[in-house]
Amino acid sequence: NVVRDIRISETMQSNPYSSRDTIGLWDPSNGWIIVKRSQLRELSSFAGTLLHEALHAKYTLSDVSRDFESYLTQLAGQLAARLLNSTGT
Repeated sequence: NVVRDIRISETMQSNPYSSRDTIGLWDPSNGWIIVKRSQLRELSSFAGTLLHEALHAKYTLSDVSRDFESYLTQLAGQLAARLLNSTGT
């Protein structure tokens, strides 16, 4: 409910926590998830970035947070279980 828009950007701000390029961003002041255009090349990249930023929006936690890591792990497990159950394995 807090996400008002998903936006695509050609460029992104640098990441203060890492030497890696920023590929997604949750902007709580505007209610936007911003995804770098290059993430659209592969569905898995886009979906992963979108889910990552959606977790930031839902739980208002920063990247450098044990709680965020726990929610991310929980989401990955839930998605894996659903995929495995849907394929019958």
